[in-house]
Amino acid sequence: MKQSIDHLIVNSPYEEPSHYWSYDRETRSFTLKEGSSGTIFRPVHINKILGQT
Repeated sequence: MKQSIDHLIVNSPYEEPSHYWSYDRETRSFTLKEGSSGTIFRPVHINKILGQT
């Protein structure tokens, strides 16, 4: 039976993350866990990518 995630986004963009989805490769399933996954996303300006100031 195929499982689906009803609410993919579980955190507010304005608050520190309180939950995250953890993927298990062996069972091919997701589990909602408390805390932060430790992944940080920081947008980079296109000029920095191109090496321009």
